[in-house]
Amino acid sequence: MRAAYDLGTGRFVAAEADFAALPWRECSGALLSAGRIVGQQPEGLRAQVRDEFLGPSTCTHLNDTIRSLKDLPRPLVPIG
Repeated sequence: MRAAYDLGTGRFVAAEADFAALPWRECSGALLSAGRIVGQQPEGLRAQVRDEFLGPSTCTHLNDTIRSLKDLPRPLVPIG
């Protein structure tokens, strides 16, 4: 999971997922669901994943990773 966060707006501006190995053939279709967080703030991720990330359009492991982005340290600061 890779995501870009805008410090000014407090929202994700990019997100993508990639897997080295997938347990089920349907999982490859779930990779695109990571992009659903674009435009969202970290605080709303847990509820969004619970309510919207359902069925074969996503996967349990990716959902867990996305939910963990809610726990990003505050305040966020640029690295580098």
